[in-house]
Amino acid sequence: MTKETTTTSNAIPHFRIITHAGCTDGFFSAWITKRYFNELTGLNLTREEITKIPVIGHKPAEVQTGEIELTEHDILLDLPLPENTKVFLWVDHHSSAKPKRDLDQHEHWEQLPSCTGQLIAMIEKNGLTLSKELKNFKIAMDKIDSADYTEAEIMQAYYHPKEGTEFDTKNPLITTHILASFIHTKDLFLNTVLLANLTNCSPKADSPLTDPSLWAVKPTLFYQSQLNGYQEWRDQVDTYIEYNKEFKTIIQDTRKIHRSFGIVDRFYAYIKFPEASYGIVIKERNETLAYLGVGCNIFHKERCKVDIGRLCKNIATKFGTGGGGGHKTVGGCVIRKEHVDEAKKIILNTFESAE
Repeated sequence: MTKETTTTSNAIPHFRIITHAGCTDGFFSAWITKRYFNELTGLNLTREEITKIPVIGHKPAEVQTGEIELTEHDILLDLPLPENTKVFLWVDHHSSAKPKRDLDQHEHWEQLPSCTGQLIAMIEKNGLTLSKELKNFKIAMDKIDSADYTEAEIMQAYYHPKEGTEFDTKNPLITTHILASFIHTKDLFLNTVLLANLTNCSPKADSPLTDPSLWAVKPTLFYQSQLNGYQEWRDQVDTYIEYNKEFKTIIQDTRKIHRSFGIVDRFYAYIKFPEASYGIVIKERNETLAYLGVGCNIFHKERCKVDIGRLCKNIATKFGTGGGGGHKTVGGCVIRKEHVDEAKKIILNTFESAE
């Protein structure tokens, strides 16, 4: 990273942090970037100047389709590399976002468990000695974003604790789940406000785990609500979830219900059907578009013989506007509604042929 950008007050308003909206990894990537801005960029801004840098959330498809007007002062996190605009800093880790050209000094891609963890590794490489707290937070975020849980950890993080017991806030994994819960409210306006205001970072906190501004919003209340939502969703999904033995794939097709209730528990399917290798979730977005979420059994990733992120990107290119991608073991894509069944067939056949 060069130091050509000036640090005068006139230049500061030009910086923006643009991160993956509605995403745990996107939120904490922004937090780490603001907290360790100088260590990451090589600049020497004051804490006041860094605090003024806005944080904005956008979806990957909005970058891929060129809907966002970017500038050379933007910092792009956990999002695809823009095709035609040079930004100040780009950091991403998704397998589907691997660049097809050589990267410039300000562009960083590596297939790692999380973008948050990637940023922490970058600041360590730049000379920062990581505290035990920051190391524990990195481990938790890598586990969350790569879905590298044990079944016991899923039961801890996605289900209510036993009656009479409190949330285990000494456990970095559970604490990270608690803090992440307020960016998954399904309220776009609330999530936007929280993203903008909860990434200012106390300089006394090594990680979000001990940031007093995050705890001030009482995240345990958001988490309690989230756990209630998971249970409501599990109760409903049992009425329409199906396991296709031929393709060893679980299919959750929300077109079969009038309205979806609760909050999606993305791991429940593999607890219910442990013999499955893959899963497909189908959701209608609006009158013209549908979303396909695709993944492998997180408890048996060795069964995954397909780069799912690349598969989703290819499906999106074929049947949508190109908005799709993800990790090697999980991904998603937005396509036109009339092509859902055809896309599902291609995905299933891809799974079968890879065996």
